[in-house]
Amino acid sequence: MQLPSARPVPRPDLPALVIGIAVLVIATLLIALPPTFGAALVLGTTASAAIVARPRWGFYLLLLSIPVQDLGATGELTVTNALFGLTVLAWLLRRVVFGGEPLPRSAIGPAFAIFVVGLTLSLIVARDLALGVAALFQWIKALTVYFLALDLLRTRRQVIGALVALLIAGAGEAAIGLVQYTTGIGPASFAIGAQFSRAYGTFGRPNSYAGYLEMILPLAVIFAWWLWRSRPTGESWQRRALRLGALGAAGLIGLALLASFSRGAWLGTAGAFGAMIVLTSTRTRAIAATVAIVGGVFLLLGGGAALPSSVQDRVGSILGNAAAPDVRTAFITAENFAIVERLAHWEAGLNMFRSDRPLGVGLGNFNVRYTEFGISPTFLVSQGHAHNYYIHIAAEAGLVGLGAYMLLLAAILLTGFRSLQLTGRAGHDPLARGIVIACFGTITAVAIHNVFENLHVLSMGIQLSTVWALLTIVARPAWIVTKSANDDEAR
Repeated sequence: MQLPSARPVPRPDLPALVIGIAVLVIATLLIALPPTFGAALVLGTTASAAIVARPRWGFYLLLLSIPVQDLGATGELTVTNALFGLTVLAWLLRRVVFGGEPLPRSAIGPAFAIFVVGLTLSLIVARDLALGVAALFQWIKALTVYFLALDLLRTRRQVIGALVALLIAGAGEAAIGLVQYTTGIGPASFAIGAQFSRAYGTFGRPNSYAGYLEMILPLAVIFAWWLWRSRPTGESWQRRALRLGALGAAGLIGLALLASFSRGAWLGTAGAFGAMIVLTSTRTRAIAATVAIVGGVFLLLGGGAALPSSVQDRVGSILGNAAAPDVRTAFITAENFAIVERLAHWEAGLNMFRSDRPLGVGLGNFNVRYTEFGISPTFLVSQGHAHNYYIHIAAEAGLVGLGAYMLLLAAILLTGFRSLQLTGRAGHDPLARGIVIACFGTITAVAIHNVFENLHVLSMGIQLSTVWALLTIVARPAWIVTKSANDDEAR
């Protein structure tokens, strides 16, 4: 006798279940709570349900949240951290219930993990462990976002969604900065002449603000270029709007970066576009060389006088401050204030490193130990970091941390060059190669700007980790074989 076959157990429909529960919760909140409080909770519940149902939406919101991370923040409880926690939980829940494909592999993941372990070791010597743990959390968050991006951005459509989120956030932040610049509403220390102010956006500091924008600008330029280059005959109004929006976003971000008057960001952006030009094509390099020669001749013949005086002074100060003064005896003026302050922090950071070369003074403890190691009689209070990330990581995590960071950078470059080679083969998606070149631009900009700043703060590691992940994502074989099918996928 043949036994009846068992019926297959149906798999739970997680999105439908989440939406049903969310509807019940929202109805209860609307009935039981005051209107304002109830509306806030309803909005939060709706967003939470959407993220649990579609973790990728949470990832896009995470990228959008960076400029507004301090909105209603209470300590470490920020909009960005809340979205991060919810997105990670939703992602893990979905993989447990439904499983998932293996994550793409590259040298970046192991090197990133080694770097985080090296930072963790430095906590052994940290005087203030709480500050060290808070700083470590920022890097653990960046590492987690790297793996999130690898899993959630598998197709061209999904990557374009991330690019659009970055451009929307960057354009909004750029618009705020341009309003600050043109109206001169910034603090007195940010004033440019009698009318204008350095743009600082929602970050509060022009250098951090410019660092955020320069991470996005190369991707914005490449995305706008690709949309313009690949516009089809009979283009739909949606695609035309996207193309014009991307072009406008790139322009806004570029103008706001100029309005920040951040010399480090100007140098970093120049290096970014230099790297992108070198990697693009022989024709592009020839055009860029011609433009550079013409521009150099123009400046030699006195064309720099046509620039606004504020820009001339800012550019001239880069060269004018090349001769480093002695921070112990320097006479402080309005012209040399910034450079002497920066050098004072460099000296303090180097002294911290010399005090414990293997492990430094402990992650997150630069501020705590600054007064012990500073030598300037004028700059007695730390401004938050060493104004040079390479010195900063050596000061806080010693040779272990610095060596692991350099290993991470080497892994990023190795992966980038491999991806550049793969995306240059016949049949690969032109957008993929463009993204790799743009990622090289962002990596170059950050590497240069980090000589004068610390850009691994204010949750900017979220978008930087996404950039690093894109190097691996766009080089996958699926971008060659199934990119057309992926365009129609709405996972």
